[in-house]
Amino acid sequence: MSTTIRHKNISIRKPRKCFGCLGMLEKGDHAYTQTNVAEGKIYTLTFCPTCEEKICTEMRYDDEFGEGDLATRKD
Repeated sequence: MSTTIRHKNISIRKPRKCFGCLGMLEKGDHAYTQTNVAEGKIYTLTFCPTCEEKICTEMRYDDEFGEGDLATRKD
């Protein structure tokens, strides 16, 4: 189980993929990041605005999802 230690809205500086849908985020795009710790390791996930909205409005606290799973989610 992971614990969120920080969340933040950012402006993308280098292209990267959204963890939720695998869509590309380009320089200047706005995104949401979530820094977590699990099993002693710290990692950061980046989400596009659409996936951020799905996480905030459609999902329960205990919902789990993997990389790219939000692209096909029908909730």
